Amino acid sequence: MIMQYKLRLLLLLLINTFSVVSYAHDIEVINSEGKVIYYNYNNDGSSLSVTKKSSSKDSYGDYSGKVVIPEEVTYEGKTYSVTCIGDSAFYNCNNITSVTIPASVVSIGYYAFYGCSGIASITIPSNVTNIELYAFYGCSGLEKVIIPDMEIKNWCSIDFSNAVSNPLFYAHHLYSDENTEIKELIIPDEVNSLGDYVFYGCRDFSSVVFSDKVTNIGKYAFAYCSGLTSLNIGDSVKYIGENAFCGCSGLKSVTIPVGVKSFGYCVFQDCNSLTSIIWNAEECYDFYSPDYSPFYTVKNKIKDFSIGDKVKSIPSYLCYEMFNLESATISNSVVKIGDNAFKSCRSLTSVTIGNSVTTIGGNAFYECSKLKSVNLPNSVESIGDYAFYYCKELESINIPDKVTNIGTATFKYCDNLTSVSIPSGVTSIGDHAFYYCKELESINIPDKVTNIGIAAFQYCEKLVSVVIPNEVTSISDYVFAYCGSLKSVVISDNVKNIGSNAFYDCRNLRSLDIPNSVVSIGSSAFYGCQSVEAVFIPNSVTNIESSAFENCSGLTNVKLSENISSISDYMFGYCIALKSITIPNSVKHIGSNAFNACFALTTISIPDSVKTIGSNAFDCCHSLKSVTFGNGITTIGAGAFEWCDQMEKMITYTTIPPTCGSNVWNRVEKDKCTLFVPEGTMDDYKNADQWKDFIILNNNITHIEQTRSVQPSMPLKLYNINGYEQNDFSRGINIIKMCNGSTKKIVVK
Repeated sequence: MIMQYKLRLLLLLLINTFSVVSYAHDIEVINSEGKVIYYNYNNDGSSLSVTKKSSSKDSYGDYSGKVVIPEEVTYEGKTYSVTCIGDSAFYNCNNITSVTIPASVVSIGYYAFYGCSGIASITIPSNVTNIELYAFYGCSGLEKVIIPDMEIKNWCSIDFSNAVSNPLFYAHHLYSDENTEIKELIIPDEVNSLGDYVFYGCRDFSSVVFSDKVTNIGKYAFAYCSGLTSLNIGDSVKYIGENAFCGCSGLKSVTIPVGVKSFGYCVFQDCNSLTSIIWNAEECYDFYSPDYSPFYTVKNKIKDFSIGDKVKSIPSYLCYEMFNLESATISNSVVKIGDNAFKSCRSLTSVTIGNSVTTIGGNAFYECSKLKSVNLPNSVESIGDYAFYYCKELESINIPDKVTNIGTATFKYCDNLTSVSIPSGVTSIGDHAFYYCKELESINIPDKVTNIGIAAFQYCEKLVSVVIPNEVTSISDYVFAYCGSLKSVVISDNVKNIGSNAFYDCRNLRSLDIPNSVVSIGSSAFYGCQSVEAVFIPNSVTNIESSAFENCSGLTNVKLSENISSISDYMFGYCIALKSITIPNSVKHIGSNAFNACFALTTISIPDSVKTIGSNAFDCCHSLKSVTFGNGITTIGAGAFEWCDQMEKMITYTTIPPTCGSNVWNRVEKDKCTLFVPEGTMDDYKNADQWKDFIILNNNITHIEQTRSVQPSMPLKLYNINGYEQNDFSRGINIIKMCNGSTKKIVVK
């Protein structure tokens, strides 16, 4: 029994031992050097791939010394061609000193020579068509790669899966035989495409000559070819791939050929010596964003950029942020300058634009802050938005006659622009078009202009006069805001709307004629126009928004439209010189702070139409002595007459005391101010909040409504019983002489 048990145990151990041995190879054959080479059958059944002994993950180092792979292998009477170096075939065989790859091999697999650090030289046969990922990873001892018989055309056709599938990644030197290094690379006529990674890391290339057949340069094709100093790419090339020349640290100049249509990403990345570009690409596609420009990563290095005489279009972002570029000459062949083409070229002082250009794209010369002069040819038809934005040194510019539109912010922040001639064909001036052109003294706005955009001339501090053409129907928001030197504005009879802040802080504006066509005046439209003395608002106006005339400190005379329904918040706030104003019968509401700090206002009569008075409406009207309230008042807001500290008399025709907010008459000496109330309402007022604090008397004056027979242009006269003219009603009999000659007697008890 014991003997049988031992035999069974031994049998199990043998079975387990053999079960963990897994072979990667199908056959093994001794080569001419007496070394075993392991192979697998290929799918075609007639060829073999070189492999390693075992498929175990710990299996490596199966080969050492000098390895010669035969072209053919005979096994069991059948001859097989060796066509492939299989995946991981020589994985981590760091004791191999050399490998001979036969001419029959067409493919080198994944990780094939991974970690073979002892190999110093390798010959790649001319029939090889693809080398898979990481095939030569870790081959740090490689010094040369040999292409037999100078078969450059075959080398160029190899499909390298990544950089370290190319043995040049480590070797850096390409040889045509054992002793002849290729330094002047000539691409033969048979080659029409240079594959990805094809010459990656060839440091000793001093020049490359492209054939007229090459149309495509793959990604990283010449990456880190640091010996190249100049590059003249063949005219037949249409596409240059991602990072094609990255790391070519010795490259100083590049000529881009006529035929190029598109580029991959970061074509010249880390070419830190590159300073000169000749751009001959006739019709290259626009770049989607700055980082797709081939020069984006070396933009700070470029000093000289020439446009060839066959170029038709300058792509978007081509010279984006080339901070050291000082001049640019755009040839006569160019028709279009793309968007952002020269954006932020901060050292650019002059640009010569050829006489065929019809389109200047948006942002084309954006922030070219040292650009002093630009001569636009007569061929130009379109200038894009922000085209010359922040060209701070630009002093003058001619806009060609074919231009019909000046776009948004086209000349914004052109601080030194003193003169601009806008052609007669222009119909639109965009938002912010001349914003902060602070040296601009005059501007002619052509008769055909129908639109002047928001803030178009804001901060044009030296602009003296403006004529708004007849075709303009609306004056936009902020259009002339902060034009501190503006003295006169002629507004056409077709303008219907004056926008918010349109003339904000035009402190030297003296004359203001609002035509009968205007229906609306926006908020703060004339805020801070301190030199305006008189404003006559025609009856066509139905709406005046808040602060429209706030801080017009020189304003003394105002005639309001009889069709407005409210006096909006702050409409005449801080009009410190305003002495009197007639509120029309159309007004129903007086807004908050409407007459705040009108220091010179002495009297105010509020018509029957007014229902509500907003908070602080007459706050700080220190000279206000007399107020008359019509019979329609229902509510007076908080602080409405606060700090009216000279108030002497108020007359109210409302039979029900209006509701008051807090502190309506704060700082008014109520014990010195007489309140005249309608007969029969004295008790109501004496019991009403805040009203009760005044000296209350019956108002025996008959409330006379404005009549059509009175001509407002002819003054009424007031006499006492003795016939002496007086300025105000007195106790007893008062005689009023009407404009039509009739008289009326009014008794004041």
